[in-house]
Amino acid sequence: MDQIIKKKKHYLYLWRNQYNNRTCYGVTGNLETRRSKYEGHTGFDVEFSYILEGDALIIKEIENLLKEFVEKFDLAWN
Repeated sequence: MDQIIKKKKHYLYLWRNQYNNRTCYGVTGNLETRRSKYEGHTGFDVEFSYILEGDALIIKEIENLLKEFVEKFDLAWN
């Protein structure tokens, strides 16, 4: 009998910081926990404007590629 391996879902998200108007991004395994931590830290409601869902390894690789791209071209997230 084949064994089914359940892969843990992860998310890559984008959101706009109201204080500095910059686009922020990150990865998490739980969107609601991540959102509540941002809201506790920033003091305002946080809405994720873009969310990718997938296997944790794939999401982390996408994040790493995004970081490399931002650094390579010296981009600011405005």
